[in-house]
Amino acid sequence: LSYRPGGNPDPYTAVGDLAWSPPAGGAARYRVYDGGALVAETAAPTLAVRLAGGTRHGYAVTAVDAAGMESVPSAPVQVVASFLPPP
Repeated sequence: LSYRPGGNPDPYTAVGDLAWSPPAGGAARYRVYDGGALVAETAAPTLAVRLAGGTRHGYAVTAVDAAGMESVPSAPVQVVASFLPPP
C-alpha cells in the first residue's frame, strides 16, 4: 500500500491516491480502512482520497474474494495532509 500526494486544490484540502498490488489469486473488491474504520470499498486497486488539511490518517487495505472472505489488513501507510495557510 502506498500514497502518492496530488497537491492542494485549495489551502484547506489535500488530494492524493492510494494504490496497492492485487493479490496473486485476485480479489472481487477491496476495503480501505482509516484507523480501523471502513472508509471505502472499491473494485480497483487504487483509490483517490480528498483530505482536510492538517489531518493525519493511517490507511490499510484488505482484499475480499467472491465468497466474501476478507484478508488480513495490509501494513498501514501514514498520511499527513498538509495545510497551506492563506497569504
